[in-house]
Amino acid sequence: PIEKYRLVYELLIKEKIIKKEEFVEPKEASNQDILLGHTKEYLEKIKKGKLSEKEIAILEIPYSKELVKFAFLNVGGTILA
Repeated sequence: PIEKYRLVYELLIKEKIIKKEEFVEPKEASNQDILLGHTKEYLEKIKKGKLSEKEIAILEIPYSKELVKFAFLNVGGTILA
């Protein structure tokens, strides 16, 4: 699934819709940023992989450490924008 984002990036560059140097790479959101929308308990559970089956079902995609990193980067990118 994450492959599609790389493909979109490459297509935008190839078609000269945007220049490579116009892209900015986000930093991961901080815990403090995440706590603006989630409880401390949830943050700890998601970072440690301790979500319940019900919480994982709400995510609608399989839980992984990579998912957490991706989510933190998405939040960081939103803040950057």
